[in-house]
Amino acid sequence: MDTCIEQRYQRGAPEMPLQQVGDTERVGTTVTFKPDAEIFTETTEYSFDTLSVRLRELSFLNRGLRIVIEDERDSRAHTFYYEGGIESFVAYLNQNKTVLHPQPIYISGEREGIRLEVALQYNDGYNEVLLSFVEHHQYR
Repeated sequence: MDTCIEQRYQRGAPEMPLQQVGDTERVGTTVTFKPDAEIFTETTEYSFDTLSVRLRELSFLNRGLRIVIEDERDSRAHTFYYEGGIESFVAYLNQNKTVLHPQPIYISGEREGIRLEVALQYNDGYNEVLLSFVEHHQYR
């Protein structure tokens, strides 16, 4: 049994310190976002489809991370989980194409604190798709 804790934020600042709210068998983090009408003055309507595409990409980029998006306006929901990381992303992008080799080519490495992952797979198409994702961390 793990401890369930909670913290609320408003405009980027914690409203209270972490509080224990009970015990749980579940693991992970839940983030609930409700737009602030003072900040989002033009519209507070979000595209479920646009957010789903971005969250799917994030789940590919974070191997083994499960991301769930729920739209309480109409009860739509998606769960994204890809154990294969960017290898799974390349396979997903090529799912409706004729691939020239069955598995994506995957290379990873790290040098001087810089980590790199590359995945590619050739198909019989004439167009290339090159996607680059960069994440920068500055530790102090």
